[in-house]
Amino acid sequence: MQTIYEDVDNSFWIGCGNWSDSNPSKGGLVHYKSEKEITVYTVSDGLADSRIRDIYRDRHGKGLLWIATADGLSSFDGRVFKNYGLQDGLSTDIINCIYEDDLGVLWFGTNGGGVAIYDGNNWSSIDTEDGLSHNNVMSIYQQPDGTFWFGTAGGSVTKYKNKKVRSQSLITSVLIKEGELRIGTQRQLFTDCGS
Repeated sequence: MQTIYEDVDNSFWIGCGNWSDSNPSKGGLVHYKSEKEITVYTVSDGLADSRIRDIYRDRHGKGLLWIATADGLSSFDGRVFKNYGLQDGLSTDIINCIYEDDLGVLWFGTNGGGVAIYDGNNWSSIDTEDGLSHNNVMSIYQQPDGTFWFGTAGGSVTKYKNKKVRSQSLITSVLIKEGELRIGTQRQLFTDCGS
């Protein structure tokens, strides 16, 4: 099991499959409604790949379930899978994480392609050529002021705001003190992830 997502109806979506296993027939997407109502979806059902890394249902769009896999991205409307890959504008086929911003734009952390961004019609990306600290993006977070933070496999974090990389630093420590998040880097201390 790689990831679990609780849906709006309190059912669970479970992403299975050994991420390092090159056999896409192992694993799949499990929808658990109750002990008597379990459905498993695999590539034979239309899923891009059975090695699943992250699952997310969009809030602002069509209510699609998005599935990040080791060989592409899938959306699922409850009946049909639609798959996205390099031919659609993704920067790579390996998707690590999914994030939706307040405007309904979907951000995908990729393995080797930086951050892929989908506004519902068009794809764009941010990578090391744009100032991203590393192209293996493992996590994405947005603050209320619109600042994005990208956590990378390189052990660093990139701060991104107003379509510009603001800083990048190697994380050396993380601490929550008196309810405030503090991230220590080689260059500075970020308090409450704000400055």
